[in-house]
Amino acid sequence: MRLPADTLENCVKEQTMPGVIKGREEFADVDLVWPWKTPYRVTKSEHAYVRPWYVIHPETEEEIRVNCQNIDYHLKSQRPYYVEF
Repeated sequence: MRLPADTLENCVKEQTMPGVIKGREEFADVDLVWPWKTPYRVTKSEHAYVRPWYVIHPETEEEIRVNCQNIDYHLKSQRPYYVEF
């Protein structure tokens, strides 16, 4: 789960990335901190934005199937800094 101390600056230092799983009927939005390589793994696969990914919900421990909706990239460095599932 993402904490208030997980700002973009702190995430860069710790080599993590903030992101969100948008809510549905079953659950509300889930703010998470992902490993640094998550967007590279998502975009290197075939059909990256329609392929399902499975995430374990950190509180309920149930498996959630998600699709990548958006990855935000820094304008200058072209490095990802935020991911939406």
